[in-house]
Amino acid sequence: MTNTSKCCRSSSIANLRVVMLFALVFSEHVIAADSSDNLRTEAEKGDAVSAFNLGTAYLAGNGVAKDPSQAAMWMGKAADQGLAEAQDALGIMYLSGNGVEKDPARARRPYC
Repeated sequence: MTNTSKCCRSSSIANLRVVMLFALVFSEHVIAADSSDNLRTEAEKGDAVSAFNLGTAYLAGNGVAKDPSQAAMWMGKAADQGLAEAQDALGIMYLSGNGVEKDPARARRPYC
């Protein structure tokens, strides 16, 4: 492993902490502005941002019951569409084992 990949991964983790804090703080407002049913409808249609927002809501329990496995599923759908925030969030979830089986190798894949 080169120093560049270590640096990139550390930077990604630091950036993700900021993204996750922002998402958790503001997900309540997302749910208030657009009900979880509407988010789910848009996420099911393939909207990556709605899937990320719904995943964040499940992670925090804002507007829906707190459910890390549902959060991981929706983050995965958004990550598969290339949404960087969701890729980072899913990576952290795999790193910590939150909502998914802990898998450090899988956790590194979304970074960089």
